Amino acid sequence: MTTQNTIYRILIADDDQDELTTLAAIFSRAAGFEVTLAKDGKEAEDLLYTQDWDFVILDHEMPHKDGRTILNTARRRGLKTPIMILTGKTKYTFAEKDNFKDGADDFVWKPYNHDGLLERVRTRIKKYRETQEAVIKFKGYTFDALRGTVHGEGFEPFRIAHQPALVFAAILNSRCQLVTDEIIAEKAWEMGELPSHDTIYGNVKRINRFFTKHGLPEVIRILKHTGYELIRN
Repeated sequence: MTTQNTIYRILIADDDQDELTTLAAIFSRAAGFEVTLAKDGKEAEDLLYTQDWDFVILDHEMPHKDGRTILNTARRRGLKTPIMILTGKTKYTFAEKDNFKDGADDFVWKPYNHDGLLERVRTRIKKYRETQEAVIKFKGYTFDALRGTVHGEGFEPFRIAHQPALVFAAILNSRCQLVTDEIIAEKAWEMGELPSHDTIYGNVKRINRFFTKHGLPEVIRILKHTGYELIRN
C-alpha cells in the first residue's frame, strides 16, 4: 500500500487527447502518483530515458512510433521498468497477446475499469520492487527473477521470456516439493486471473525448452494430473 511519503513516477503516452486526460485524472487523483504525459510515440520514447520511471503506460497505436516498437526497443536496451500496453483493438489472437507479454508487464483493452486499472498498476509496481533483488541459485545456475536471466558455468547466459520467468520463479520459490497449477496461478498471475491448465503447462514446457535450446538438461519434471517439481539430480 502506498505510504504518504511514497511517490510513484508514471509516464503515460496516448495520442488520443481525451484518453490522455482520463488517464491523467485517474492517477493524479490517487495518492502517491506523479504523472508525466506524452502525446505521441516520439515524445514518449524521448521521455522514457530521461529518468527512472516506476511505471510506463503506452498506447498500442500512436503516431511516429507505436507502443510495441517502443516496448521492444526498451527491452533490447535493457530497460526493466514495468510497461503496460493499452489497446482498443479487439481482434488480437492469443499468439499476438503472448508476443506483447514477452516484453510487456501487462496488456489492457479499452475501455477499462478506472479503479481496476489503478489497482493493476499498483500491484505491478509492488511486484517489481519486491523482485529487484530476487536472485535464486539452484543446481549451479543463478536465476535473476527480475531480468529473467540464467547464468552459470559452461554456457552463455540466456533470458527466459516474461511469463515463463514468473512461472519459473514461482516453482523455485515454492516451499512445496510438488507445485500445483493453483500455486503457480496464485504466484505468477494477477489476482482474479485464472490461467487454464494448458496455459500453465505450456509455460512450463517453454521453460524446459529455454534450457535444452542452450544445450542444458530440462529443469522441471511434469507429473501428469499432479503438478510440477524441480529435477534435482
